[in-house]
Amino acid sequence: MKTILDIGLKRGKKNYRMPNKIKKRALYPHILRGIFDTDGCLKFSKQSRKVNYYPRIQFALMPSDITNFISIMLEKLEIKHGKWTEDNSRGFQTNSKLVYFHISGSDNLENWMRIIGTHNPVHITKYMIWKKWLLHIKITTFTAF
Repeated sequence: MKTILDIGLKRGKKNYRMPNKIKKRALYPHILRGIFDTDGCLKFSKQSRKVNYYPRIQFALMPSDITNFISIMLEKLEIKHGKWTEDNSRGFQTNSKLVYFHISGSDNLENWMRIIGTHNPVHITKYMIWKKWLLHIKITTFTAF
């Protein structure tokens, strides 16, 4: 924890600024992996087929210095992506906006996994199932009562 605090990341409410100490190209994959592993999702859509096969990586954050820097990192790493801003529709009574990032398609998912990767076990499982069968099987976890 001390190392995180030493580089300028703080506990509690953030000012949403990226510390300059970590704005180094060598760290871009690690920063993006951390954002994806904590706030992102890997989902699959049907497109023109009857099964969920088309991969999409998506994450959303409040507009900030960080969202601008995410765009810069993705462009410098040559990861094709879409970005848009929408009203925050998560049920909060605020006038806030969310910035969405979207990476779509097989080639772009493979590029993401090669350059960025993931350490999130849910993302890894979904990716491995998709990689083996080129489709997504919904997995439900049941807990004993």
